[in-house]
Amino acid sequence: MKTVTLKCPQHAAMKLGHCLQHYADAAYPPGASECAQASRAALFGAAESILTQSNNDSESIDISRRLRTNIKAALTYCEQQSEDKKIYQQLLKTLSGEAVSKDEWL
Repeated sequence: MKTVTLKCPQHAAMKLGHCLQHYADAAYPPGASECAQASRAALFGAAESILTQSNNDSESIDISRRLRTNIKAALTYCEQQSEDKKIYQQLLKTLSGEAVSKDEWL
Protein backbone atom coordinates (compact mmCIF):
# COMPACT_ATOMS: atom_id res chain seq x y z
CA MET A 1 0.00 0.00 0.00
CA LYS A 2 1.35 3.42 -0.95
CA THR A 3 1.25 5.91 1.87
CA VAL A 4 1.62 9.62 2.49
CA THR A 5 3.29 10.84 5.66
CA LEU A 6 1.67 13.78 7.43
CA LYS A 7 3.86 15.71 9.84
CA CYS A 8 1.72 16.95 12.68
CA PRO A 9 1.70 16.97 16.48
CA GLN A 10 -0.11 14.33 18.49
CA HIS A 11 -3.17 16.50 19.26
CA ALA A 12 -3.67 17.24 15.55
CA ALA A 13 -3.39 13.56 14.62
CA MET A 14 -5.98 12.69 17.25
CA LYS A 15 -8.26 15.44 15.92
CA LEU A 16 -7.86 13.97 12.42
CA GLY A 17 -8.77 10.47 13.62
CA HIS A 18 -11.90 11.73 15.36
CA CYS A 19 -12.78 13.87 12.34
CA LEU A 20 -12.70 10.81 10.07
CA GLN A 21 -15.03 8.93 12.42
CA HIS A 22 -17.44 11.87 12.56
CA TYR A 23 -17.41 12.29 8.78
CA ALA A 24 -17.87 8.57 8.12
CA ASP A 25 -20.97 8.55 10.32
CA ALA A 26 -22.41 11.60 8.55
CA ALA A 27 -21.51 10.78 4.94
CA TYR A 28 -21.93 7.01 5.01
CA PRO A 29 -24.65 6.04 7.50
CA PRO A 30 -25.24 2.40 8.41
CA GLY A 31 -27.61 0.66 6.00
CA ALA A 32 -26.53 2.63 2.92
CA SER A 33 -25.34 1.01 -0.32
CA GLU A 34 -22.53 -1.54 -0.42
CA CYS A 35 -20.17 1.05 -1.90
CA ALA A 36 -21.01 3.48 0.89
CA GLN A 37 -20.40 0.78 3.48
CA ALA A 38 -17.00 0.03 1.93
CA SER A 39 -16.09 3.72 2.14
CA ARG A 40 -17.35 3.86 5.72
CA ALA A 41 -15.24 0.84 6.69
CA ALA A 42 -12.16 2.30 4.98
CA LEU A 43 -12.54 5.63 6.82
CA PHE A 44 -13.10 3.95 10.18
CA GLY A 45 -10.04 1.76 9.52
CA ALA A 46 -7.97 4.82 8.67
CA ALA A 47 -9.24 6.62 11.77
CA GLU A 48 -8.27 3.68 13.98
CA SER A 49 -4.81 3.55 12.41
CA ILE A 50 -4.30 7.30 12.87
CA LEU A 51 -5.43 7.19 16.50
CA THR A 52 -3.08 4.25 17.16
CA GLN A 53 -0.18 6.08 15.52
CA SER A 54 -0.95 9.24 17.47
CA ASN A 55 -0.57 7.32 20.73
CA ASN A 56 3.07 6.61 19.84
CA ASP A 57 4.17 10.22 20.48
CA SER A 58 5.33 10.43 16.90
CA GLU A 59 5.40 13.73 15.03
CA SER A 60 4.07 12.09 11.88
CA ILE A 61 1.39 9.66 10.74
CA ASP A 62 1.09 7.52 7.63
CA ILE A 63 -2.13 7.39 5.63
CA SER A 64 -3.11 5.56 2.47
CA ARG A 65 -2.71 7.71 -0.63
CA ARG A 66 -5.96 6.22 -1.86
CA LEU A 67 -7.86 7.96 0.94
CA ARG A 68 -6.49 11.47 0.42
CA THR A 69 -9.63 12.73 -1.33
CA ASN A 70 -11.89 11.30 1.38
CA ILE A 71 -9.67 12.72 4.12
CA LYS A 72 -9.73 16.14 2.47
CA ALA A 73 -13.54 15.95 2.31
CA ALA A 74 -13.67 14.91 5.98
CA LEU A 75 -11.42 17.79 7.05
CA THR A 76 -13.46 20.28 5.05
CA TYR A 77 -16.67 18.92 6.59
CA CYS A 78 -15.28 19.08 10.13
CA GLU A 79 -13.91 22.58 9.54
CA GLN A 80 -17.39 23.74 8.53
CA GLN A 81 -18.93 22.10 11.62
CA SER A 82 -16.38 23.44 14.11
CA GLU A 83 -15.72 26.75 15.78
CA ASP A 84 -12.01 25.84 15.98
CA LYS A 85 -11.26 25.95 12.26
CA LYS A 86 -7.51 26.52 12.50
CA ILE A 87 -6.50 22.92 13.23
CA TYR A 88 -8.50 21.63 10.26
CA GLN A 89 -6.95 24.29 8.01
CA GLN A 90 -3.47 23.24 9.18
CA LEU A 91 -4.25 19.58 8.55
CA LEU A 92 -5.52 20.44 5.06
CA LYS A 93 -2.28 22.33 4.36
CA THR A 94 -0.24 19.36 5.54
CA LEU A 95 -2.32 16.96 3.44
CA SER A 96 -1.62 19.18 0.41
CA GLY A 97 2.11 18.82 1.03
CA GLU A 98 2.69 22.26 2.55
CA ALA A 99 4.97 22.57 5.54
CA VAL A 100 3.39 23.78 8.76
CA SER A 101 5.75 25.04 11.46
CA LYS A 102 5.47 23.98 15.09
CA ASP A 103 4.42 27.51 16.02
CA GLU A 104 1.49 27.36 13.60
CA TRP A 105 0.13 24.26 15.36
CA LEU A 106 -0.23 26.07 18.68
